[in-house]
Amino acid sequence: MLVTSSEQPTIALHIVQENQFDQWLSQQEKTTTLWLKNTNFKDPGVSLVPGADGQLTLALFVASDLSDFFACGQLATALPPLNFELFAQAEYQEAIAFGWLAGCYDFDPVSYTHLRAHETRHDLV
Repeated sequence: MLVTSSEQPTIALHIVQENQFDQWLSQQEKTTTLWLKNTNFKDPGVSLVPGADGQLTLALFVASDLSDFFACGQLATALPPLNFELFAQAEYQEAIAFGWLAGCYDFDPVSYTHLRAHETRHDLV
């Protein structure tokens, strides 16, 4: 689940524009910067960053164009099924939310046979 604030425990999800990544990185704790360096993180991309206890403390996604409504589409399936609190510039939050929702949608077609299986005698003429 993606939220902008929550009273429930969440994991920070930082979504950063590629051209702002270096600035974002300079503001992070040393453990985060070392993790990204030692795991050979390349932007754009996704990284799951653990804390000292090994638990996931933050997720990072860097995209080349966050104003693109589909830039974050793969996040919903690329991240583990946990509650994430969004940290991103306000100007991109609408596009991020749309991409997240589009990524959650199941585009698998429903078969005609499956649809017919839900009909009842009353539905048939």
